[in-house]
Amino acid sequence: MRLLKWTLIFAFMLVVVVVASPFAMRFYVEDNLAERGIEGSIKSVGVNIFTGRLTFKGVKLGQSEKDTVKFGELKAKIGLLALFADELHFQELSARDVEIHYSQTSAKHGIFAEQLDHFLSRLAGGKLFTVDKFALEDVELCRYIQLSGKNSQMQCMNFGSLYTETLALNRTGNKWRYDFGPRMIVRRAYLQDETHGLSVFYLGEANLEGVIVSPGKRTVRRGEFINFQLVETGDEQAPELFSRFNTQFGRLVLSNLNYSASTDKALSISDVLAESWRQSVHRGPTGEFIVVEKLKDFFPVSQSDDEGVNGLMQVKIGKMRFVDGAVVWYDQAVSPTASEKIARLHLDLSEIDSLKPEQDVQINLKAEAGKINGILNVRGKVRPFAKGFPHDLAIGASGLDMAKLSAYASEILGQKVHGGEFSSQFKSISDGSELALDGIARIARLDLDKDKNVKFKRTDVTDLYDLLKNARGAIEFSAEIKHDLTADSSLNDSLAKAFQEVLYGIANRSYLAGDKNNPVDSARARYSIQLEPFYFALSEETLSDKYNGRMAAVMRLASSGDSLLIDACPVATAGEWSSRFNSGQALRDKNDVSFKQLQELIDLSLSRFQTIRQELRDSGVPSRRINDCRPQVDLKESGPSYVEISMR
Repeated sequence: MRLLKWTLIFAFMLVVVVVASPFAMRFYVEDNLAERGIEGSIKSVGVNIFTGRLTFKGVKLGQSEKDTVKFGELKAKIGLLALFADELHFQELSARDVEIHYSQTSAKHGIFAEQLDHFLSRLAGGKLFTVDKFALEDVELCRYIQLSGKNSQMQCMNFGSLYTETLALNRTGNKWRYDFGPRMIVRRAYLQDETHGLSVFYLGEANLEGVIVSPGKRTVRRGEFINFQLVETGDEQAPELFSRFNTQFGRLVLSNLNYSASTDKALSISDVLAESWRQSVHRGPTGEFIVVEKLKDFFPVSQSDDEGVNGLMQVKIGKMRFVDGAVVWYDQAVSPTASEKIARLHLDLSEIDSLKPEQDVQINLKAEAGKINGILNVRGKVRPFAKGFPHDLAIGASGLDMAKLSAYASEILGQKVHGGEFSSQFKSISDGSELALDGIARIARLDLDKDKNVKFKRTDVTDLYDLLKNARGAIEFSAEIKHDLTADSSLNDSLAKAFQEVLYGIANRSYLAGDKNNPVDSARARYSIQLEPFYFALSEETLSDKYNGRMAAVMRLASSGDSLLIDACPVATAGEWSSRFNSGQALRDKNDVSFKQLQELIDLSLSRFQTIRQELRDSGVPSRRINDCRPQVDLKESGPSYVEISMR
């Protein structure tokens, strides 16, 4: 009987506690908070004495529209026995239609955090506060930011849902710590900028493990973010940008993330894996980077909030790997607008540490560039936190479309670039004060603005390119360029000067691929400038008018050096023989060509040589510098006859 008696008394006490709890909560919200100048209300309260489930609907407390908390529905299932132990235990705690608004000028964490801290300290004291299943649905968290000289700006973070298997709050005096574990799931989270009507970021889903939050510290053992997108571009931006967001990750995995918000702010991550990365780098008309400027607007910080080592956050990240990336470069600060797309980007980086600026970071990058199967490779080491960005890199590029980067290429070439293909293999080395570039470059199918007669020494760039290109329409050259990073001149100035000197040097054979340091005289014994042949119409001894400009360029180049030797070699072809002697039918056997026919072709070739020789002499080139070759008849060549010119 005694046992039954105490059992009934205990059960009655539990019922009283369960039944009284929601009404005590209502009293606290509506009466106790009113004494502290905070308005509060609850539309309805429900209790189930059999399951221990409490339900609150229409919960609201606040001081103003900018400092208010609302719950459409709040449910709790209490572990009743824990009320009499050293633990405040909820088997379930969930809420939906949650709105939390706070202003920066209010308490540090807003009215919600202030009242939650006060309530838990009154209710739980020094007890352990735990929840077995914690869930939030349809949450809106808004803050009002007062910017200097501007009206307050509202920014809202929205969550579709947030779920964690366990939630524990440990309190000891003023010290506290939240443990979300072993796993927390967030779905459909986005930060809205109400002023511009754009999303700062959107997150499809996050799977987090080992999350711990304490004053000034955040820890995540492993975080997997799926469909993460940062900074919506908006309709006012260039349509050339390939997506609505500046940054996108199909999947982003971070391991062992630790963030400290103490005096010396620090962020450390052991490993980063990014898959399906998409990045737009957009420079506006006045030179500002759009992403950076927008983030400054979205996340303004006061000077006191940005303290740390030299005012910057300490950053340490272990190895990073980016798989299947793509980057769009779009620059409106130059004219014409420059743009380029880099796709299928794979990037590996070794550890970076802002506290070790002298530590080398190994980099290995492979990507495709442009629409003409361009390839980009970068290997070597960099020091991203050292002054002047010291580095030692081997860079390979092939098939880059010069028209897409016309604004930069035009500065270097001195003439507007309409088209061309650039390839190179070079070393880029810098100690932070001087930059040295050394390698081989190839420019093919260059199309310059020939209306502008921008002079380069005695010959303009167009003339030099036309003269120096091979039969495939390309020029190849080696160069060594040094640029003083501390000087007032830009790198483009150094590149322009070097390119012009290299081109003119090629014309005089002082720059030779693989042998650029040899003096001109010794180089002549082994090399010559092979110009594109001058083709002649059938039976004609003089050049057609279309060659007037090119011949004038040859004469200017030939007259620019007193020691430059010129070889002019006339060649008659089977194509001309067929047109003259065989009614256009192709030659089948060389024995079909008679001696008389051969002699006519040779005589015609000599006349063509004399024509070019005379034009060179008229331009001031002495006869002693013009060498004639023995005329040849090429019975394997089906094209028109020609005179081949080379200089040495």
